[in-house]
Amino acid sequence: MRITLNIIKNLKMIKKNKIMMLFVLATVLLFSGCDVPFMGDAKQSGFGSGSSDTGDKNNNKAVELTFNEGVPPKDMYKGQEVTFGFMFKNYQEHDVTDMKLKVSGFDKSYVSNLNEMYTISKIPRLTKEAGAGVLGSFAIRDVTVDKFQEEYPFNPVFDYCYKVETNFLESICVPDKKENKCNVEFKKTSMNNGPLKLNVNNIINKDNGVRIFFTIENRGDGKAVNTCFEKDYATKYSVEAVLGTVKGNCQTSGDDFVVINDRSNFYCDFTRSQDTSYSSQATVKLSYNYEQSVKKEILVKSLE
Repeated sequence: MRITLNIIKNLKMIKKNKIMMLFVLATVLLFSGCDVPFMGDAKQSGFGSGSSDTGDKNNNKAVELTFNEGVPPKDMYKGQEVTFGFMFKNYQEHDVTDMKLKVSGFDKSYVSNLNEMYTISKIPRLTKEAGAGVLGSFAIRDVTVDKFQEEYPFNPVFDYCYKVETNFLESICVPDKKENKCNVEFKKTSMNNGPLKLNVNNIINKDNGVRIFFTIENRGDGKAVNTCFEKDYATKYSVEAVLGTVKGNCQTSGDDFVVINDRSNFYCDFTRSQDTSYSSQATVKLSYNYEQSVKKEILVKSLE
């Protein structure tokens, strides 16, 4: 920094114009290793936004299924043995275990070595360091298509279903008990990981505590279900909610916590830690079954 100070003194003595002086000063500071304060708008680093493979805390993905390149091929021939190589990416903050994989959508009399049901024992969880948990070792081998005429559009559908959680956190302000207003300043922090997205809809005083209203919306590319591979009108889920360190008493308008047409709502009552307004964190965990589907289109050709 002595070099920098000497240059500044020299610049003052030379009495160059202000623009040139600022330019030289900035250049010297940059290359001399000194810290230059950033004067623009500052952004607080929180839990991130969107979804990524690098441990992002705000994403609505659950488990993504793709196929390895060329496995199976886009075109295959009558009687040819092919392999289906699966790539699972888990964006959940917990391991996915005992996933059910159902195969349908083709004439079973034509196809050999392709079962109706498989079980995926474990897909590792998302981590901040490694990103999405990956399982690429699962494969179905020696699948053949035969006994058809001319050519056959072999388009199997792979439905996969598993237990999933939405982990939600948001900084909130508990209103003053008398005025029912928030009188504190706080920085908003949020986290929402899971295909069912949670939002805080309203916060009010209720009796000697506080009531928080939540809404749910399905933002994933699948469906919340009661029973895997069965069409359910309403899907049940379980709720665990905490405000600060206080566990909430959660209720809904009906008898059960259910998702209907990809939406739901509920509220939770919490005891207060003080009468004046204060900032805290609301955390919620939803548990439910989630079902997704991927279709693979293959044209099977005959050599005859």
